[in-house]
Amino acid sequence: MNRNINIYDDFDHGINPTWVQITTGGGKIRIHNSVLRMSFNYANKESYTDVQLDDYTLQLGYGLPMQSKFVFKWTPPLKMTIRSRFSLHTTKEGGEDNIFLGTAGFGFWNNPFSISGNVLTLPEVIWFFYSSPPSNIDLVPNLYGYGWKAQVIHSNRLEVLPLSIHTSIIGLIELIIDKKNMKCTRYNIQKLSGTHESILNVDATLWHTYSLEWRKNKSTFYVDGDIVLDVNQAPTQSLGFVVWIDNQYAIFTPKGLKFEFGKLNTKKQWMDIDYINIEQIND
Repeated sequence: MNRNINIYDDFDHGINPTWVQITTGGGKIRIHNSVLRMSFNYANKESYTDVQLDDYTLQLGYGLPMQSKFVFKWTPPLKMTIRSRFSLHTTKEGGEDNIFLGTAGFGFWNNPFSISGNVLTLPEVIWFFYSSPPSNIDLVPNLYGYGWKAQVIHSNRLEVLPLSIHTSIIGLIELIIDKKNMKCTRYNIQKLSGTHESILNVDATLWHTYSLEWRKNKSTFYVDGDIVLDVNQAPTQSLGFVVWIDNQYAIFTPKGLKFEFGKLNTKKQWMDIDYINIEQIND
């Protein structure tokens, strides 16, 4: 049973007090005509810029998050629906100068990384997630490691330990004989992380309705009512809700076993949210 039953926020009367507002590096949150806009005029690669609403961060004051005191409220079965649009494109089809830079998204996770990029715990994720180049989060073979995606990660499983030993051995062998492709290691990392993804081929600058259904052993994602990802795997622990944009990039690729975080220079960009609805459903 969820500790929070239902939340519906259409921003008609301000921001629901459930949400913790985090703005760093010049980020702004404002409401106009009942639409929430998360924005920054520019970001600098020398500093982290983040605009975020979540329901798990306790704050020290002055808008600063206290990372050691997360409280995650949500468990399956539930459905989340968000109507949103971006200021810039999430694919290169819009042109190099019109692509949204950094990462963005909304959904549920266990916040497994520190601001500096340290891994605090194994990731558990069910969300809509965007990352721009140079991000390359290469968790699913034959898919780009960047872009606008529906994504599930369920890595906190009993079989992870033996799989990690097996993956490490295969990875060492491939570093010697097939460093360029690391084909077996890439498939093993997908199994190890419990990752499933689907690229969203939509014009994200237009309004779309994004929904996900999180059940005990099943994850289903919809865009404008059409199924875009449906898998028999889902996170099993309590997670927190988050919606954000920032100027960060991340690289994780079996090719050379590279793991890197960084920040990007950006121009003005924003994401609009028309409403957020989280409700219980039958399993």
